[in-house]
Amino acid sequence: MFNGSESRRRRASRAEFEKIRLSESPFSPQSGMVPAGPAGKDGGPLEVQSSPGLRRFSVAKPASEKGDKMKRFLRRTLFMLVPAILAALVLWVQASTSGASQRSERSGSAMPPLGLQSVTLSCTDGTLLNLELDATALTALADAVVAINLYPAGDPPLACSLSESSASSGSAVLRRLLALLTPNEAAASGNPEHDYAVGGGQVQKGLCTINFALSAHVGDTDATSPPTSGGTFNLTEQQSCLMPSCAPTCCICTGGHLVAKPDCLHVEGNVAQLNATVTHSDGSFSSLFPVGSEIYVEAEDNPDMIGWNGDTGLPTEPCNACPATMPLLHGNVSVHDADCPGCAGTPCTPPPPTTTTTTTTTTTTSTTTTTNTSTTTTTLPCVPDCTNRVCGDDGCGGSSCGHCAPCHTCMDGACVTVLDNTGCGGGQCCGGTCIDTTSDNMNCGSCGNICAAPETCGGGGTPGECGCTPFTSCPAGQTCGTAPDGCGGTLNCGSCTPGQGCCNGTCAMLNTTTNCGSCGNSCTGSQVCCQPQAVAPFACLDPSMCT
Repeated sequence: MFNGSESRRRRASRAEFEKIRLSESPFSPQSGMVPAGPAGKDGGPLEVQSSPGLRRFSVAKPASEKGDKMKRFLRRTLFMLVPAILAALVLWVQASTSGASQRSERSGSAMPPLGLQSVTLSCTDGTLLNLELDATALTALADAVVAINLYPAGDPPLACSLSESSASSGSAVLRRLLALLTPNEAAASGNPEHDYAVGGGQVQKGLCTINFALSAHVGDTDATSPPTSGGTFNLTEQQSCLMPSCAPTCCICTGGHLVAKPDCLHVEGNVAQLNATVTHSDGSFSSLFPVGSEIYVEAEDNPDMIGWNGDTGLPTEPCNACPATMPLLHGNVSVHDADCPGCAGTPCTPPPPTTTTTTTTTTTTSTTTTTNTSTTTTTLPCVPDCTNRVCGDDGCGGSSCGHCAPCHTCMDGACVTVLDNTGCGGGQCCGGTCIDTTSDNMNCGSCGNICAAPETCGGGGTPGECGCTPFTSCPAGQTCGTAPDGCGGTLNCGSCTPGQGCCNGTCAMLNTTTNCGSCGNSCTGSQVCCQPQAVAPFACLDPSMCT
């Protein structure tokens, strides 16, 4: 049995339970409760312990019920509005970008894609190219422009500059926000309109150092087509001579310039192949690439390579004659494929082999016999190779590896000095230099034959022989005395009458105060020029001593 106090406690527990049950759900409108939070003075929920056998429930303070409802309302509203606002902002920016792009297409202006930088490439050959590039492509292009200006090539040399273009539309803040919300789209890099190959620097070809400059571009396409605006491929070979005084006859690298204008450019990934028409060539390039001929160029980006050669005569070479490429000593090459930035290309792709079919017919008087013979010949293009060669054959029957200076001959791809007294243009070779031995005093007639003064080479009237031809007359104005004949002898120029002397090549009286008794004897003070005796020679004396 239960006593009265226990019965009252049970009735109180049931009443308390009924009160708690009504507010059991922490999110019911009646309770106004939040799911968590300790009891405290700030109006948070109070924990109420029910009678044994009942669960623990959280009951909000009645005094803070209205404030808690407001907090929950604001929190739920914020959680729903933030995603909605961000979604609306993305859609608005994308719609604005699309509308701006459509307006730019109608107006003819370009709007750079998100995440790209608008720049303008301009060069002295007429190039004016508007590009949109990501940070990697922009850095590579800037390095290539610096190399073009640092290593001048061509006559006149090509010069380029890179400038930033202003954004055509949109807010920078919204563009950054959209880049964060749509990282895949913002990361899309490349230039959607132009393929290009730009670069400059130096390469070592044999013993010669050559500067190059390249600026070529074409509308984005996988097919070959001519450039849409200016383009140039320039070369300058630096002169290298044994001695500056003997240039250019003793130069290993005679120097020269080449300027060519691209006709065709094909870009595949990081490889560019082009051919160009030569508009100017001089020096070492004049014989290999005369004006009007074609030069074929291949450029590769990362690793940076460049190579060129002439027409190989192959029928299938629209943009590429497959030149052997060389690594750069200095400089940078930037090749950009608009629809595949960063892709790897295929360097030096040979054209397909050609097939030749021969048919032979044999006829006799009594019987006609026809014999068909088919011969299939596979011809692969020859790839010129001048590795470690400065002259001679390039492996394809040509001499594109270079030519040797006078008095040098090409042996196994190297220029060597020919023997002394070997004939050369206008003379003979002496010590690797072409000398005119008909008039050279140090090599008269042959190398090392020195003429001693007063003889000179050919001075005796015979070219290539040491000799001297004497003068046959006295110098103009000399009428007396002797004069040298130029070959160690003297000439008699005449004599003077008695009382005269030969003074400075002319006859003068010897009885004057300036020529008293002899040429140049001058009297001083009170002296006079007189004879102390009637038969004595004139002399400078005191007047009292004169007769």
